[in-house]
Amino acid sequence: MGNNIRRAERTLPVSDYVQAFAARRQSWIALARNLVPVAGVYLLGWSVGLTVFNYWLDGLAGLAAIIAALLMRGILESRRQLGTGIARLALGGVLIWAVLFGLFAMPYWFLLDSARGVLDPRDVATQVAQSPLLWLTFGAVVLGQFWRAFDGGYVGMPVEQLKKRGQADFGALIARAVVMSIVARVGAGAWLVPLVALALTWIEVWPDMQDALLARYRDRHGV
Repeated sequence: MGNNIRRAERTLPVSDYVQAFAARRQSWIALARNLVPVAGVYLLGWSVGLTVFNYWLDGLAGLAAIIAALLMRGILESRRQLGTGIARLALGGVLIWAVLFGLFAMPYWFLLDSARGVLDPRDVATQVAQSPLLWLTFGAVVLGQFWRAFDGGYVGMPVEQLKKRGQADFGALIARAVVMSIVARVGAGAWLVPLVALALTWIEVWPDMQDALLARYRDRHGV
């Protein structure tokens, strides 16, 4: 399958990539969420602190959503196999989620260290407290991540597809941490934020686009 994908990448026209992207609602949600800092910098004059905070919150929400969706998948499977009460499973899932989220999110907590990290939470809190629009914007970012994880995502997809999605999302989390450090040190340059938005969107949507592109390649070449 890997060889077929590489051949498809070399031979399919750009229009097929565009159609594969446009056909999926999740692609548009990912693009809209990643364009939030672009709109913030260009239209609303966001500071570097707010821009960094957006990447931080987006990554943290993504991690929280992924863990929650995977635990929901486990709860539903346990419910089917063991017949355990849903209330008991849900309570255990919440406790496990809290522990896992606290542990896996430790790199994000370290980034809040105003002395050694890249984000000053006091400065951001002051700016957010003065703007209801920022509350709505960052709330939409969080909801977008949970929507992506639960809407036809981690809970019900086949195992092989789940592995590809997990690898891509893990890469996106690492990329956001790197972006935070770069933006905090060099600023939200005119070229940097739009480029990052496109790169993060591509990382997120590529695993799901592969199947559509491979199907187009097979139909076109009779494979």
